[in-house]
Amino acid sequence: MKIRYSASFVAFGFLFVAGTANAQTIVVTQPTVQFSDTQFANTVIRERRAGAKVESAELDICFQETANGPMDRAIIELKPQGSELSGAGVSLRAKTPVEFSYSSAYQNDQLTYSGKVRIGTASAPFKAGFVSESTEKQYQESLYAPPLVEKPADFIGVSPQWVAVRTKFGTVPALIDFLRTQDVALDALFGLVEDCDALRSGTHTVQFIVHPERAEAVIAAAKRLPDVVAAGWGGQSQMTYAVRVPAAPWLENGKPDRKKLEAAISQVVSRVLEGNPVSAAWDRTTGDLVLALKRKSQNFPGLNLTESVEVVILAELERPNSADHLVVWVNSVKAILVDEAGDARVKIRPVVETGGEGIYIDAEPITNALARELKGTTWDWTAEKWN
Repeated sequence: MKIRYSASFVAFGFLFVAGTANAQTIVVTQPTVQFSDTQFANTVIRERRAGAKVESAELDICFQETANGPMDRAIIELKPQGSELSGAGVSLRAKTPVEFSYSSAYQNDQLTYSGKVRIGTASAPFKAGFVSESTEKQYQESLYAPPLVEKPADFIGVSPQWVAVRTKFGTVPALIDFLRTQDVALDALFGLVEDCDALRSGTHTVQFIVHPERAEAVIAAAKRLPDVVAAGWGGQSQMTYAVRVPAAPWLENGKPDRKKLEAAISQVVSRVLEGNPVSAAWDRTTGDLVLALKRKSQNFPGLNLTESVEVVILAELERPNSADHLVVWVNSVKAILVDEAGDARVKIRPVVETGGEGIYIDAEPITNALARELKGTTWDWTAEKWN
């Protein structure tokens, strides 16, 4: 296993160390050692200092020995050995030998590290310029935690269709088996891979999409699983393109009247985009209203080409179990360019846009039109409230 160093750091504010010679200060740094293009070791070094002198340190290293292999971790006490701090130990899971040594110096008022690391039979130089420093509290506050709210006051900070489940490290396969029975939509970017933060904390959060009308039941069922620590709503609401409307005209038996909402929303979307409706359906798994329409290409006029447009909209109660207001979120608007002129047609490769493939279509005009038609209000990001 060949290892090389990658100068990738998590930046913290510089910590000024002051006080008496006996004062103890913990400083956290976090450089990354890269084994290959797909393998890495994430290191956290905690130094115990008396004034400017480093008396001892602790290495917390998380790594993969093989590409896509299981995460492992070693915690090693580092003690002074001449001008260096060094130590050795074995990983917690596979008992892989780990050796580490380094020295620190200031160059142009900037803290730098140099040394070496060995994991199993592989070794590499360890060099870190622009080392960042923080207190333990600052470090802990900097760690990302996926949103999980068990009892949200509203669906502004979290989404009504996103559920987050926090489970013990190593138990994601059992959670996935449970989700197979729940009719949910998984996204590979939202927690399917357990990372170093999960290994260190002992828990891991998986987020997934479920129909809002079933979210509460899925959360309650997940909480009954033996290895689940917490479950609630997660994700993030698309507030940039959200409309808040009085619920009364759009409810049936206390729930959104989807047939009525579909008719009104479809009419607005078709008018704004100047397209012909092709289909409209509520996704049984996610609760989204998926509208498909076609229009003459507005991006390539005169070429007799067609834009096939898909608009995904969510319309749900603003608060859990509350029927005062609905919120209509325009979750996505995307289109592809196709040739539908005559029998002889050309194939068109997708136009690449930031965030995906397709023709860019601004969702703001749809949002504003929905607000006018449904007699609703839009979200003011500056004031963080409804207009």
